[in-house]
Amino acid sequence: MSEKEMMGRTRNNTPCVFPASSDLIGQVVRVSIKDTSPTTLKGEMIEE
Repeated sequence: MSEKEMMGRTRNNTPCVFPASSDLIGQVVRVSIKDTSPTTLKGEMIEE
């Protein structure tokens, strides 16, 4: 995970990493999953 990425968790507690700024800390956002690894999901934030 880099400085330009945030990490959140899905409803079933799976970690998800996606590009975003730190002003989103504490907010709930929608993410589209684009890739997976054995322990982490990787996605892109969906603009609403």
